[in-house]
Amino acid sequence: MKIRDALRMREMDVSNVQISRSMQCGRSTIIEIFRRCDELGLDFSQASQMSNTDLDQLLYPPTLVKEPEESDPDFVYIQKQMDEFPRLNRKFMWEEYFRRTPDPLQYSQFCKRFRTWRKENSKEVTLIAIFDRESRIHRVVAKNLLSIKYFSQESAITVANTIAAPLSIGDSYQGGIIAYIDGTGQHGLIAAPSDQSTGISWDNGSITTTGATATALGTGMANTNAIIVSQGEGSYAASLCRNSTLGGYSDWYLPSKDELNTLWANLGSTSAMRTANGFASGYYWSSTESNSNSTLAWFQYFLNGNQVSSYKYNVTYVRAVRTF
Repeated sequence: MKIRDALRMREMDVSNVQISRSMQCGRSTIIEIFRRCDELGLDFSQASQMSNTDLDQLLYPPTLVKEPEESDPDFVYIQKQMDEFPRLNRKFMWEEYFRRTPDPLQYSQFCKRFRTWRKENSKEVTLIAIFDRESRIHRVVAKNLLSIKYFSQESAITVANTIAAPLSIGDSYQGGIIAYIDGTGQHGLIAAPSDQSTGISWDNGSITTTGATATALGTGMANTNAIIVSQGEGSYAASLCRNSTLGGYSDWYLPSKDELNTLWANLGSTSAMRTANGFASGYYWSSTESNSNSTLAWFQYFLNGNQVSSYKYNVTYVRAVRTF
């Protein structure tokens, strides 16, 4: 198909019917070519600077979809729905798939295959520069199965370093599992891939007022540092997290009360989620000390999400977190 010729005739105000007759193809084919060109901001002057191969790759990139296994969900549809409607999380999409499929995957296997699919389909990227009449870069287009991004002349130099598949809760990322993503889509909270302990106390046996009473998202690191300053040496929840190195990262800490609740809500609120993400149906320590009684600190029961304060000498589970 001579795409440049079709664009040239359109600029000459030739009708789609006449173009299709001249090109000896269907009118619907011409309409689809123009739709793709308009989506990319591609006109005749820019197309004339590109080779036929580049034009074909830009308008009709090769599919990167792996042949699905027999019971694989339609991950392309699922990803598009999550991109278009941010409130549709992975759990919701699995429930929809589960209701409509005769022999569906359980949630843990669904998540595992979805993570594998996203990883495989975000590797290859078609990167094409579109030039203006003076042979200057007008636009850079980066496409893969999961996204299409446009870059201006100013950012074209660094475009290759900025292409990445969109992040989702439950993804394996930077040493752990994504538990929360903020409004930018680029920052959030990561849980360690497994528990750091199945039974350890909050303190080292010394009763001190640590001042680690913050509860909000983003306050767990400050709490953890305050606990270690107050408690000093020893083996206890906060020091265990801060001394951890996982996936090449050493900035792990004991989550605050609200951060711990986010882990439960997004990664551990159902039996299937706990299995998929390695959580027990037990109590997990937070880094938040009771602000009314320094002998107590907050922990959360992952079977039902209840948060209660308990004596610091009790031993229970610990899961470290870090931010990105």
